[in-house]
Amino acid sequence: MLHARSLLSPPLPSCLVVPWERLCRWLCSSSLTSSVAQNKSLSRFEGEFTEGLLRIFSSSSRITSTSKSLKYRVDAKVDEVSSVLKQKSSEQDPGASLGRCTVALKPHQLISILHAQQDPLEAWRFFYWVRQRPLFEHHSGVHQAIVRILGTSRHFDEIWRLLESLRFSDCKFLGTLFNILIYSYAKSGMPDHAIAALESMSFFCCSPDVHSYNPILICLHSLGDYDGILSLFKEMKCLPNETTYNILLFSTCKLGDLEEVGRLVDRMSEERFKLNPIACTTIFYILCGKGEVVKAEKLWVQFVGRDVDTDAVFWAALISRLCKSGKQVEAYTTFRHMVDCKLPLSTATCNALMDGFVKEGKVEEAHKLWNTLRQKGIRGDVFSYGTLIHGFCSKGKLKEANILLQKMEEDGFPPTATTFNPLLQAHCNLKKPEEAFCVLKETMNRQCHPDVTSYTILVSGFCRIGKIDRALVILREMAQSGCKPNAFTYNALLSALTKAGNLKGARKVLRQMLKEGCSPDRVTYNVLIGGYGRMTSLKKAFKTLKRMEKAGLLPDAFTYRALVMSFSRVGDFQSALEVFDVMLSREFEIRLRDYNALLAGFCKAQRFARASHLIDFLKEGGYGLDVVTYSTLMHSFCKSGKLDEGQNVAHEMQIKGCDFNVFTYNALIMGLFQAGRYNDAGKVFDSMINQGCSPDICTYNMMIMHLFKADMLWQACEVFLRCLEAGCPPDRGLYRTFVTGILDADKRLGDSQLVDGSRRRKSSVVLLAKSHLKSLCKIGRTDVALKLQRNLKLGNIPEIELLRQ
Repeated sequence: MLHARSLLSPPLPSCLVVPWERLCRWLCSSSLTSSVAQNKSLSRFEGEFTEGLLRIFSSSSRITSTSKSLKYRVDAKVDEVSSVLKQKSSEQDPGASLGRCTVALKPHQLISILHAQQDPLEAWRFFYWVRQRPLFEHHSGVHQAIVRILGTSRHFDEIWRLLESLRFSDCKFLGTLFNILIYSYAKSGMPDHAIAALESMSFFCCSPDVHSYNPILICLHSLGDYDGILSLFKEMKCLPNETTYNILLFSTCKLGDLEEVGRLVDRMSEERFKLNPIACTTIFYILCGKGEVVKAEKLWVQFVGRDVDTDAVFWAALISRLCKSGKQVEAYTTFRHMVDCKLPLSTATCNALMDGFVKEGKVEEAHKLWNTLRQKGIRGDVFSYGTLIHGFCSKGKLKEANILLQKMEEDGFPPTATTFNPLLQAHCNLKKPEEAFCVLKETMNRQCHPDVTSYTILVSGFCRIGKIDRALVILREMAQSGCKPNAFTYNALLSALTKAGNLKGARKVLRQMLKEGCSPDRVTYNVLIGGYGRMTSLKKAFKTLKRMEKAGLLPDAFTYRALVMSFSRVGDFQSALEVFDVMLSREFEIRLRDYNALLAGFCKAQRFARASHLIDFLKEGGYGLDVVTYSTLMHSFCKSGKLDEGQNVAHEMQIKGCDFNVFTYNALIMGLFQAGRYNDAGKVFDSMINQGCSPDICTYNMMIMHLFKADMLWQACEVFLRCLEAGCPPDRGLYRTFVTGILDADKRLGDSQLVDGSRRRKSSVVLLAKSHLKSLCKIGRTDVALKLQRNLKLGNIPEIELLRQ
């Protein structure tokens, strides 16, 4: 067996152990094989080299030759070598026989063989065996290659063994090997080991240079250790270069030391180092993100004075960051600077600026900018049009969005599903999902296939107006088109079904969701838990919670909030408080809306003492009571006949400057009606409208119901007509309340009073009533129209007479 001559004795490669076939595979270098074939002294080898063994030698299944041409030459020389070595030799140590071979591998051939090995340890064993040959040349490139291979695979122990073997040799490239080792440590995220290697260089009689420090600085920067960067920089025993300074700029800015940043910029200028544009932009980003816009501008002037090389990509990135930081004015100022200095404008720069305007709601400014850019010859792209279309749709300006869509097609940019989705969302926000569905069909006619977001918007839009059946039809069409619904699609359906109390339908949708292979997410389980809690099915809610945890999804604040509301609905306030304890133990922030849920439970159970204690607790805890808190209290007081307490709450709201919402007004109007103070209720209703708070269906329904109960027939009719004038479409409940009130009043008061009353009303009211009856006929509600016509004594309506025939 061969023995190492160096201080270290690594294990011999497995290929040096019999059988000899493995030895031959190790020696598969085309140049060596060719030389062996030409060397007549091979007859001196005392080993059993047969023709078959030499063919294995040339096939090189273990060590691959990287040059095919050399490989072919190896095959050509096999027969020549076999003719020389026909005589069998006695068995002896193959290492000794090969040691007498004077043929050596060339450095570039050895490097190629090392890089061709898939196993780094095999490369290391081969390198060490070749290194022990007498004629081996200690070439820098070969040593660097093996150190890089070992460092990339994190075999650092072998690198240290190699360095130790070179410690007392006259090696000129030891420092380079240390730099590669340090780089490998840094690349692996091991800065402490890299620093230890840096400090060990002095024991190996070599000095670190800037290439020794920079990898460590980069590693520390990636780990966010900015203090460590400054500390290592102070200990540098060599001059920094451009890379070093740019890393320092990053770190110093992150630490907020802007004066030091300025000094570094000056030092770089004195030493004629160029500022990296990316570094400058990043520093500017950091300052803008911290809100230090003034300091950023001052520093930017300093950067500009240092001749920073910039391009269109740089300016686009700068403007984009300013827009994302909410600094739209500064972004536009930068853009004007580009125009004034005749700097290159790109579509990306303009897109970033328009996107910033749209996100701030300044769609008109974005559109003006777009027109200006088109005059300058900037054509834009799909993103440009998509940004503007999204902006107009978010403002409900569908006409302008459609005009842009048409221009987009004229400019040769085919719209995509992403372009159409804002249009769908805008129609659904206006509670017009049917029109959104028409847009969807139009996209399909244009050979633009809707995506999962398109269908999800439609499903959510129909669910929002209560048309769940229509949403289910969209879901089926979605599946038929080959578009697979995602969790957002199913969650929209589940939310609508649970809010409607249709838990059976919700379970059916959940089964379909699982069947389609769509995994429920945390929102899915939260919706189901809230739905069960709304129906006071706490057992099923807890069962769903266990399924959620079994699926590996931890409850979040929304989960616990749903449980609090569920317990509060059934009056189990102790359990609700225990849920709060769990939230605190898991470090969830308990917000005011969570306490509002508990307050609603107290009020529903008429536990006013507990509600009062909770209000005191919130005030002492620094929680600013909002309109929901006050409205909940006021509603409970007024509903319980405690009008004075309700009015006290309203007075406190006015003192605190908390504006009323529709629920607050509804609660106060209800309390006044129950107390028989009809005139005051009417005044509150008028005040509500004057304050810009639009009454909802509940407001009109409640007023009409109480006015009918008080036999104030024509006042109820006026409220109904005011509902129509306000553009608030009556629902089924309001129609039922109004028609029932008319019929009951007819029985109590008699026809004469109705006729006399109708003569006293203004003709405009009668005309408005007739107009509404025509609308009822057009939408197919003839039954309601007939009842209103008969009981209001309004005479013949042509549409009704036509439908009667």
